Amino acid sequence: MAKDAELIFYNIDSLKESNTAIITEGEIDCLSLIEVGYKYVVSVPNGSGASMDFIDNCYENFIGIEKIILATDQDEAGIKLRDELIRRLGIERCYKVDFDDCKDANEYHIKHGAEKLRTVIDANEPFPVEGTFSTMDIRDELESIYFNGLPPGETIGVNEFDKLITWQPGRVYTFTGIPTHGKSEFVDYVLIRLNILRGWKPAYFSPENHPIELHASKIIEKITGKNCKPANLSKQEFDECVKYMDSNFYFIMPEDDFTLDSILTRAGCLVARKGINVLVIDPYNKLEHKIPSGISETNYISSFYDKLSNFAKRKNVMVILVAHPTKMKKNPDGKFDIPTLYDIAGSANFYNKTDFGLTVYRDFTEEEIKVFIQKVKFKHLGQNGDCMFKYNINNGRFEVYTGFNVSWDNVSYFKRVDAEIKPAVNFYEKEIFDGKINNEELKF
Repeated sequence: MAKDAELIFYNIDSLKESNTAIITEGEIDCLSLIEVGYKYVVSVPNGSGASMDFIDNCYENFIGIEKIILATDQDEAGIKLRDELIRRLGIERCYKVDFDDCKDANEYHIKHGAEKLRTVIDANEPFPVEGTFSTMDIRDELESIYFNGLPPGETIGVNEFDKLITWQPGRVYTFTGIPTHGKSEFVDYVLIRLNILRGWKPAYFSPENHPIELHASKIIEKITGKNCKPANLSKQEFDECVKYMDSNFYFIMPEDDFTLDSILTRAGCLVARKGINVLVIDPYNKLEHKIPSGISETNYISSFYDKLSNFAKRKNVMVILVAHPTKMKKNPDGKFDIPTLYDIAGSANFYNKTDFGLTVYRDFTEEEIKVFIQKVKFKHLGQNGDCMFKYNINNGRFEVYTGFNVSWDNVSYFKRVDAEIKPAVNFYEKEIFDGKINNEELKF
């Protein structure tokens, strides 16, 4: 492969006249299957560690394919790749292969020969019918828990905050806070760091950040560390960031249909074509809510969350819902009480049905922002508590504040990520894994 070449499936031209495709994890596996008689075989480039851009670049080639046999490696990385291919290409047309005592097609070919390899490939099975499972259907996942424990959530590289909450696809996170207290800005901050550190791609339905270019300019400021103006940000830096965002950040803004079904349909297309990992709905009250006659608002919100949760699980994306509280009264000192998820207008189901609940609260007198984690459904992913931040007016980032001087971070994430941020995150996670930061301290 030429240096910096566009990532595409190896042997992709073989699919032009086929309604079946076999996907392997390496070129040598692909060649092994061609050797034993299969014509319509492709391989992901660079193995399971490759960027998923190759799916975006080749998605059109799979539109007419009715059956996709996933012959990826049987190790942890191969299963992760297989799950991403299922997520993007659709479980209803994907089939699995069991290489028994071998890691992949090439090893099986060498060990057992051509005839047995053909038998294994021809014995492919569909993935479980949606909603029905046996333990053998989830054997790989069970073994992963057996050997490695429950999978942890992802962190954003802010140690004080990472002790309280982690982030995981398939979950629903609800943010609330008084208007102007910074909840939308904080959501952006979290997702930008998840994108820079973990490669997660968010899609926003955010009418309150209209027009879209306004929202995009805020993201540029957080990524580059500089105000989005020629006096602060060079044209080269601006162009670099815009190009990066083009394949990492997406925006949903229908012309006239603001229903939840409309947003989820568009988000589903972005999962398939762009590989988004996060859907943000900000805020709840900007959706068009068509409550059926005879259904209470409480029951409607319950079914609303059911739709969000089902979408999150089915597409393996994290869903973030931002919802305003009812109008809060000021105390005699001029400050508002800290809202909870029970204060969101409409129903206690905003607390009951979400997986995680967070409140962003700003003290204008002290110029401090506290983020309260008020609900954690899964104890291995976090704990209740709060973390104090200061808002960086230069770029919209949030800096942890412990009562002492704040060190403002105005350096581009592009410059810092490989040299500073990723090593720090990896060290912190290793400290947890090695037991140097104990579970009693973290409480999860």
